[in-house]
Amino acid sequence: MITRSTLGVLLLATVFTTALPQSASTASLTNFPNLVIFDSTNKKVGQPSFLSTSSDVRLDFRFGQFSFYVYVKPSGFYTSGERYLYFQDGTCSSIPFLDAFVYNYSQEFLTPAVVNQPGHTVYIANPATPPQNRTIGSLRFADGTCCAGSPIFDSCFGEATTYFAVEALPVINLDTKFTPPFTTK
Repeated sequence: MITRSTLGVLLLATVFTTALPQSASTASLTNFPNLVIFDSTNKKVGQPSFLSTSSDVRLDFRFGQFSFYVYVKPSGFYTSGERYLYFQDGTCSSIPFLDAFVYNYSQEFLTPAVVNQPGHTVYIANPATPPQNRTIGSLRFADGTCCAGSPIFDSCFGEATTYFAVEALPVINLDTKFTPPFTTK
């Protein structure tokens, strides 16, 4: 005997399987093994090493002795997550530092990098300097905005604070190699 609940399940199953276009129900899901990022001059930037559901597209680079990764979008390179450079002075003009808890990955194959000014300069934790507590008087956002104090939810307040920080080493300004906007092929 067919009950009302069994009939309801059969009806829903019929609706869902017939409501899909035939091509959608038989299509196979594939990844993009041949996806390549190009700049505006049609120069190959690279192949993504990571695609996330939040549309982060990661590119891995080697420049000299340094292996690092950054993220790319059509308008340029960026850092996913923590993206500040810290400075001991109050004007973002002294030696830059990175948060050592985020960027001191000396045991990793690839170093996470901060992309910051000038242009799209890649900064990594300087392997020659140990992380230590430092008084931080200012920080610079990726867009070049400098503010005195410390970050709280992407804004600043006017107090210096102490961070466990490591000196930032500028590796390369990616604008000298690639010209946004970027496209895929």
